[in-house]
Amino acid sequence: MQSQIGLLKIRGAGKDRLRLRLGLDRLLGSAEWRPAGMPPTAVLMVRHLYDPLPGQLASHMGAVRVKRQWETAVQAQVADLYRRAARPEKGHVSASAAAVLFADEAEMLACLALDIYHHVAGQRWWWQALLRARASLYSNSLAALFGSQPHLAPAIFNYLAGWNQAIPVVQALSATQAAAVLAAITQAYELPDPSRLTSDRQPEAPTLPPGQPATVVRRETDATPSLPPWEAWLPAALVPQHLGREQADLLGVSLVLHRRPALARSPTFSRELRAWWQNPAAPAASEEQPALVVDATPNTSVAPPAALIAISSKWTEDERLAGAASRKRAAEMAVARPVADETPGRPVAGEPAGLPFPAGEPGNPAARSQPGAPEEREATDALPGAGYTRLGGLLYLVNLMERLDLPACFEETWHLASQVGAWGALELLGRALLGLERADFALAGDPIWTALAELDGRRPGELPGAAFDGPVGDQLPAAWLVMAAGQPLPPARPLSRSPWLRPVHPRPRRWLALAMPFICWRLRQALPAAEALAQAVLLVGGRLYVTATHVDLVFRLKDVSLPIRLAGLDFDPGWAPAFGRVIQFHFES
Repeated sequence: MQSQIGLLKIRGAGKDRLRLRLGLDRLLGSAEWRPAGMPPTAVLMVRHLYDPLPGQLASHMGAVRVKRQWETAVQAQVADLYRRAARPEKGHVSASAAAVLFADEAEMLACLALDIYHHVAGQRWWWQALLRARASLYSNSLAALFGSQPHLAPAIFNYLAGWNQAIPVVQALSATQAAAVLAAITQAYELPDPSRLTSDRQPEAPTLPPGQPATVVRRETDATPSLPPWEAWLPAALVPQHLGREQADLLGVSLVLHRRPALARSPTFSRELRAWWQNPAAPAASEEQPALVVDATPNTSVAPPAALIAISSKWTEDERLAGAASRKRAAEMAVARPVADETPGRPVAGEPAGLPFPAGEPGNPAARSQPGAPEEREATDALPGAGYTRLGGLLYLVNLMERLDLPACFEETWHLASQVGAWGALELLGRALLGLERADFALAGDPIWTALAELDGRRPGELPGAAFDGPVGDQLPAAWLVMAAGQPLPPARPLSRSPWLRPVHPRPRRWLALAMPFICWRLRQALPAAEALAQAVLLVGGRLYVTATHVDLVFRLKDVSLPIRLAGLDFDPGWAPAFGRVIQFHFES
């Protein structure tokens, strides 16, 4: 997000206010406000910022940029506020905070959704400027908030679920609003239109003969009551059965999209979702179904109402496999088992414990000066840490995958998108490139592999396609053959002998044997002077940040490769629906 100023007060403006305004807009826009070490996706809201060096902004109003000493002084002031900023505690922030820090935009919007639900958003200074700037998007409405940022909605619901607040918020949406939000989400993620699920949902009422009293007429059906498709993958408390069907659909699909992106794209998931819509299973008779009523009257209390149901955000093995029907369907699913607990509000794989730093890497927590007051530690230590990776160029392959429509182009013949997924396919391509060129196997310990596994919903160390049981084909996609236009492709090389691919399931390995000759040819076309593709593309060091919405890689400016730039591999992919994240590259001097 870019730096924005809500209200600027100037003394001694003079008469030509328009000229002054245009000049200040140019000068302030040239300044770098973010303090060093602040994650790229973090959102810092500051209540008041004072001119640190009055009269030293620029040499004159026609200057191109601000003075360096003024910019440094502002950065120091912002850095101090950044260290002491208040962080959300289960979605709530103290109203007296001088600065508020959010890990990413999804956490910010999840907190906004809670305050809108409690009717206190207008009382918070940090929302007032945001709502003014984005009134056309949010309009102080939950439906408008989710609908305006549908690609962030799954992450927002994941944050809310971690704070035990997803159920009351989703219940505040009407059935029509919930269905509209889900339609926007599926469009953003390029999933099938959910409106088809409602077709034939309710059988038509039979016509009664004239004069016959209106009685309850039961229609017999052979359909077996179905459980929702997320039942085997989420704790029952996260999406309880007493929710309305539209609200349950929105919440269940959103959480699966965030936690198991490949599962949400599988034909099995879509088929079971349709079956559940047409003939849902009734709640067990022994289960209590509490009625949770949303109070529409203004609520000035920041704390959640006592009537809210407490939901555990931890999903354990026992919870995941609860119920015989759920266990049976989980075994039939052709996808890997769910990941262990993912605590919302923390990076998927961005904490220093999971992504270790080399000793001399800037940003190493051990190399930072010890923080002073306890409140300084509270704000910044709760944010995603930067992990150093030697294989940052692996994310360059995202641009190649999008140009080649991977993994969707192999869905019909291999079910690659639904069984391996985009993050899994990316890891397989990286391992294959390293294996073909006999790269140093010490790179197998690089933290980027842990990040890819957790982004894909796999446990650390679990390889993509571990439960692959889809069909296999022997033809490249037609679009690929058109690109090659009859040109000879490199001969296929054995992959099973490489330590990079030996542990991979035989079927994904067979897919790699089919696809890698074309992938290597395509990379050679883009990088004709590269002697070793893995060396030229993958081996680029950088700091990796992973949040609920973003994957950001920060490279040194001196590591920019002209051939990579000309090939377009280091362009920002931005929002990538198949990956479910905004992916960005940053270059710093």
